[in-house]
Order: sequence, then C-alpha cells, then structure tokens
Amino acid sequence: RDSQRVAVEQLAGQALSRVVNESPKLAARLAYLLGVAQAQGETAIIVVDARSGHVRELPWELLSLDGSSPPAETIGAATVVRLGEGRMRHALTSYDRLRVLLWCAQDDPTSAEVVADLGAIHRSLKIDCLHVDKLNDLPPAAPDVADVLHIVCHGRRVEDTVRLLIADTEQNPTTASHAIAARLHTTALVVLDVCVGGQATPHELDNLASRLVAAGAPACVAPACKVSAAAATSFSAGLYGSLQAGGSLCAAISAGRAGVAALAVPHPDSRWYNHLLTVGDLDTVEQVAIVQPRWRPDQ
Repeated sequence: RDSQRVAVEQLAGQALSRVVNESPKLAARLAYLLGVAQAQGETAIIVVDARSGHVRELPWELLSLDGSSPPAETIGAATVVRLGEGRMRHALTSYDRLRVLLWCAQDDPTSAEVVADLGAIHRSLKIDCLHVDKLNDLPPAAPDVADVLHIVCHGRRVEDTVRLLIADTEQNPTTASHAIAARLHTTALVVLDVCVGGQATPHELDNLASRLVAAGAPACVAPACKVSAAAATSFSAGLYGSLQAGGSLCAAISAGRAGVAALAVPHPDSRWYNHLLTVGDLDTVEQVAIVQPRWRPDQ
C-alpha cells in the first residue's frame, strides 16, 4: 500500500536528517538558511555535493528537516538536487519559448507508449517538439529557444544510447564529435527516461547523468531506477507544464515529482524521488525562469 511505503520513506528521510545533524556546524547553517527561505516565502534548494559513491547513492531527495517531520519536499519546504562536475557556462539566458528534441528507440513498445503520451502533453501545452533520428546529429540551436533534449530508452540500452551522444567527446575533445558537447552546452536540460524492463543499476544511471553534465549539459534529470510509463508521463506533465508557465528548473522538477507522488503507486518504479536532478553548477539552480514568454505581433 502507498501509505505503508510513505511511512518507510519518512523514516528514511528522518535518518538522513540525523546524519546531517551529526555535524553541528552544518546542521546550524542548514537550519538558518531554511529559516531565511521560509521567512521570504521561498522554497529552499538543497544541493547535495557528494563525491563518495555510497553517500551519493543515498536517497537525499527524502531528506527531512528534523527527526520527526516528513521529507522537506513533500511539504514544499525544499527541493533537493545533486551537483556534478559540469563545464563553465556562459551567462544564463531566459528564452522566449520551449522546444523539445525527442529521441526514442524505435523497437521498444513501452518507450513508444511514453513518447505517445509526451506528444499529447506537448500539444496540450503548445510546446514545439522535434523528433530526432540521430543523437549525434542534433538540430542547431535557434535564437530565443530553450531546448530540452528528452531521451526515452530501454534500460538494457541506456548505456549504449548515451555513449552515442558523449563517448567520443570524453575520449578525444579534438574530434568532430566535440561539437556534440558544444551543442549539449546550449541546451537548457537533458531528460533521460529509462522505462520498464531495464536492467541499469542505480550506480550506472547516476554515472550516466553525471557524464551528460560533464559533457556539457547544464542539467540532467535521470531516474535512480527504471520508471513505469505512468510515472514517466506524470513527471513530464508536471515538468513541462511548469517550464512552459515560466517556472524555474527546480520548481519544474518539484512539479514533476508531485505529479508522480499523486499516482500513489507503491512500486519503486513509480515513486516521486526516483527522478533525480543533477546540475553542473550552482548558477543553473538559481535561475529564476528558463522561459519568459514575450508578446509577439502574431499572437
């Protein structure tokens, strides 16, 4: 049952709170900053910079503010994101409109279901969507357009899929594929959906998100484990709805997670904290809005 799962998750978040409180200095600083955010009517952003694999794999998204409260995100007090080793970005820009660059494996029925649902979401929100045939040949950036690269693939193929995009840039930055990293650098976000039936481990998925950020993406949303089609769709509906409405990246992530939580499905592939956000620098999470629509004469 969902209520039983929620109770266990709350205990995990409280245990993480006790871990943080083991450092009085860190606990005091965190409490002060959370208090400032609350006084200003803002949602705090907690950035986890954990380089140790074991520490990084803990479900920090469940972090509670103290040893007795539910996870901070579930009460609107904070959004938890993770810091990767990204590249230096140019000055942050707010764009006029959103565009999705969508890639999906053609022979996977579950992925195809997610893509069909994404199409309905994009149409309802009036978001342009371009279907990409080759990940290593993305369309060029367009003026005043925030591109979201959305990859939908089967868990058994996720490593191969991402390798198509970034492996060459990691091995030899002097090759022609170095341009791929430059193109990633101009995207606003990469979303990686790994659908049911996958076998990628949490460590592998976290590594892929970190590699995408290291290759140039300013931010990457990737699951901690495989996601159900319903969870993927619910997350995307909240994410894109918030971005299209002028929300910040963190607000959009929280909206997506809230959509998954509303499903109230206890299976691990349908939990809200499964969707992890990794950013390459702190400026990315401080940006107020990715899209700020401006009036056009043809509107």
